[in-house]
Amino acid sequence: MTHTPLGYSLKISYTNKGVWIMSATTTNEYRVTDVTCGHCETAIRSEVSEIAGGTGIEVSARPDRYANAA
Repeated sequence: MTHTPLGYSLKISYTNKGVWIMSATTTNEYRVTDVTCGHCETAIRSEVSEIAGGTGIEVSARPDRYANAA
């Protein structure tokens, strides 16, 4: 995996048909107050998963943090 000049992850793969495939992933990290339990994690994960293109959502009751890879 390589990175673009702006720091985005860039995965380049080569198929057996001679076609290059590239995809870029962006990770957005947000701080959310009062995330204290599993219910909070589930509620945030559910809401964020409805954002168009949001995948790989990680939510943690660790103080105020979740990430979304789009």
